[in-house]
Amino acid sequence: MNTSCNGSAGNNSKVDCFTTDNFDSVYSFIKRELATSESEFYIVEKTEIHITNDQEITFKSNGYTFSKVNREKGIISLPKYKADNNQAQLKSSQLFCKILSEVSN
Repeated sequence: MNTSCNGSAGNNSKVDCFTTDNFDSVYSFIKRELATSESEFYIVEKTEIHITNDQEITFKSNGYTFSKVNREKGIISLPKYKADNNQAQLKSSQLFCKILSEVSN
């Protein structure tokens, strides 16, 4: 399992730690956390993390799904506008890497 992230989560550079193995680790971690808390979603930095199925995790803020992580395709941001899309992509990558770091602790 490669738990390192390329880039810095503290600035606007691209953060990338997505692999299918890391997806599986993050998915399993969230699934365990949800089972013990009996919650419908996991929260990281005020963002709801939902498991849609064993191939997809979604990120929601203020009731709006702004991105999803697909096991095969990676992180997909959903906003219509490029600036919003780039911001959603970066935020999703940061959150994914943050959860991955929790898995390895």
